[in-house]
Amino acid sequence: MGPTPAPPEISFRNPLAVQIALIVSFFTLCVSALSGPLFFLPIFWMLAAGFFSVYLYCRRTGQRLTLLSGARMGWITGLFAFVLIMVLFTVLVVALSDPAVASAFIEQLKSRGSGVDAQQAVRAFRSPAGIAQGLLGFFVVCGVLPTLGGALGAKLLGR
Repeated sequence: MGPTPAPPEISFRNPLAVQIALIVSFFTLCVSALSGPLFFLPIFWMLAAGFFSVYLYCRRTGQRLTLLSGARMGWITGLFAFVLIMVLFTVLVVALSDPAVASAFIEQLKSRGSGVDAQQAVRAFRSPAGIAQGLLGFFVVCGVLPTLGGALGAKLLGR
């Protein structure tokens, strides 16, 4: 028999890694949306997304990931989560350009009793600087937290 082939590298060329990352990022966003207004839960879910994507990949392939491969798996998951958030964010920004939708949004925020200044939030969604700041924040959160979760998953599951 010949030598055992090396396991595929964790990258966008690995169809199983991409498939798992896409599925986990979708479910993470669904769970984050259902979490409610608690600030720390979406952060926890983004960390868990990286960990869970590594867990699923290891379970499916039977191989253990290095710290770098786990971080890569988490990063791919976070990148897909960012793309999904960016699509939803774009829909929200376009919807808030309609004054009727914007006023309904403001009323909904006020009725929920959230600590957010509703008028200021709508103004931020209407300004290019506010949109860029929101997207940059989402990119940092979606890039860093799943990457850390993936590295942690590789470290803990590699034992």
